[in-house]
Amino acid sequence: MKTVMTIMILLSFTFSVTAQSTMNRKAQKEIRKEFYQNLSEDQKSLLNDRKQTAKELKSKMETTFTKEQQKIKNDETLSKKEKRKALAATFTSEQKQLREDHKKIMKTKMNEFKSSLSESQLEIFESLKKERRNRMK
Repeated sequence: MKTVMTIMILLSFTFSVTAQSTMNRKAQKEIRKEFYQNLSEDQKSLLNDRKQTAKELKSKMETTFTKEQQKIKNDETLSKKEKRKALAATFTSEQKQLREDHKKIMKTKMNEFKSSLSESQLEIFESLKKERRNRMK
């Protein structure tokens, strides 16, 4: 009898936690959607420019990959995190410098976007960023 009750309690707790995280994700998605809709056209342009720059820099970095690095990149058995770690271990000094340069460019783009935000927009943006970081852990 005790084991049945214990199992019931554990199951109800599990369902409760799962439902909360699903509701939380949906709420965060709505907040992100609303945040983006409330941006001015200039702010949207800055955000899209940052996104396009990231794609270009990624492409530029990938053109420098050796065959070994391409194998790592295309290995579907590795997670993104494992791929990143494995690739970083094989970077040449030129690739490391390129990565640092790209980081600086992206940081500048992000600061440019952040400086265009009002205080309330910045607050929402930071909370969304924090939530994303927590979800990725």
